[in-house]
Amino acid sequence: MIVSIGIAQATAPEDGHLKRHGAPTESQPQGHPDLDLLPLWAALAGKASGPVSVSWSHLWGTPKAVYGILSKATGDSEAAAREFLSSQAALFKLDAALTGFSLASSRETPMGRVYVFSQRPDGVPVYGGEVKIHFDRAGHVVGLTNTTVPTAKLPMVFPSLKPEQAIQTAHGQIPPGLSDKEEPVEGPRPSAKLVIYGNTGTPALAWVCKRRSRATPPVRPYDHLSPSRLARSMLPSPGHLRRLLSLRNRPKRHPAAHPCPTARRSR
Repeated sequence: MIVSIGIAQATAPEDGHLKRHGAPTESQPQGHPDLDLLPLWAALAGKASGPVSVSWSHLWGTPKAVYGILSKATGDSEAAAREFLSSQAALFKLDAALTGFSLASSRETPMGRVYVFSQRPDGVPVYGGEVKIHFDRAGHVVGLTNTTVPTAKLPMVFPSLKPEQAIQTAHGQIPPGLSDKEEPVEGPRPSAKLVIYGNTGTPALAWVCKRRSRATPPVRPYDHLSPSRLARSMLPSPGHLRRLLSLRNRPKRHPAAHPCPTARRSR
């Protein structure tokens, strides 16, 4: 079973931007901080207990991942996670009210609890947009990962491309990649979901189109053999058997006995 996912821009049908997921992609370039955010970053690093590591988004100049003891022991509740994120919202180019953010999931890990907040401005989800807050067992915030889009709020969220058009465009223009012999399978029909896509650096409305298919399985070298021929093909060749028997029947050679030095008897 293969699920093909395509991204079709929803506001300009003639400029349909498509992307096939799963194909080899180049690694993202190393990001650099937005210079206007450096004072905010220095304030967070100054409040942390011990060393802090950070990586930056190459698109927005905001922190992409931060690790260290970033807060006091406030407990690992959802309210504590929201309070910490709200206090650092300016560092991520978000508003302190966290408008459009809702709790997507929370789970327990060996280190502590993790809260995942998804980004949905005006009710439209941002493709891949979320913030994860990691707590340790003592209730400190010890990690934060960020894939949000700072300027995700759009002036218009009404697409000019219909879902059926997006599915048809994605089906016809997405290169099949490794699955050249795809066949449709019974089950859910192709679907399209409206999202805000910001991975190109310019947020825009887009359709995420999914289509399930089945690739033709590769032919194994033994698929054409009958059970008896398959069993015979796995046996060693007669020449190999003769060599094994000749080695087994060969007389064993014992090493020559060496005289052991005897102790000189005392008179």
